[in-house]
Amino acid sequence: MKGILLRTNNDVDVIEYKDDLKELQRIINGYIEYYLIDKNLYLIIDEEGKLKCLDVNKNASKLAKYDTIVGNVLVVKTNDTGDVKTMSKDDIKNIIERLK
Repeated sequence: MKGILLRTNNDVDVIEYKDDLKELQRIINGYIEYYLIDKNLYLIIDEEGKLKCLDVNKNASKLAKYDTIVGNVLVVKTNDTGDVKTMSKDDIKNIIERLK
């Protein structure tokens, strides 16, 4: 699957990942939480990121609009039943445009 990794140092990378709990925890470096930012669009964040005093993620916070997001974050797309699916080139382009 393809998703967008938003790092706290402002790097934005399109990555390939497996839709597997251990893989997602490895990417985020913690317990995962899905944070809805738009219809069928989620940030996967570290559930305990604020408790761990992780660095603010400016790009993820921009997407979240009304919350401060911390730590590295994976942006993922879901279908209407909530299953994670790969992001298309257009999905990726739209997210990157929203970060400008």
